[in-house]
Amino acid sequence: MATHEAAPEKPPAASPRSSESHDDAVRSAGLRDPSRSAFWQRVKDHKVVQWTIAYGAAAYTLLHIVEMVASALDWPHLVVRILTLSLILGVPVAATLAWYHGHRALRRVSGPELAILTVLLIIAGGVLWFVGRPSHDHVSAGMTAETAAPVS
Repeated sequence: MATHEAAPEKPPAASPRSSESHDDAVRSAGLRDPSRSAFWQRVKDHKVVQWTIAYGAAAYTLLHIVEMVASALDWPHLVVRILTLSLILGVPVAATLAWYHGHRALRRVSGPELAILTVLLIIAGGVLWFVGRPSHDHVSAGMTAETAAPVS
């Protein structure tokens, strides 16, 4: 006795005018995880990707301008390094601002947004402090060179 398996049902066809009914049909058919698609829809609605790409383009331009000026004016390489790190650490700040202000161009700063931005800026400041401070090897090497040279 052979059992016959039923073929999976196709989701009902939606009219081209109603994309919402198509999304509902796809969700009801279980073809996509609704929480995942809802998340990406919110990211799209809040224009997070657009804001992040715009930030990246502006950061890239600023970095190249500073590199050209730094080489022309003989600035230390630490300036470019700290700027690069600052721009990289600014990506989550730009994404947070996009999440809260990209949807309907909200003008007011909310409590959760302020808390998230504060934490991100504290983390970024800590990383910059850690990277920007002189290492013990450079400090001790500079001190031994100064103390080793005879003073006349």
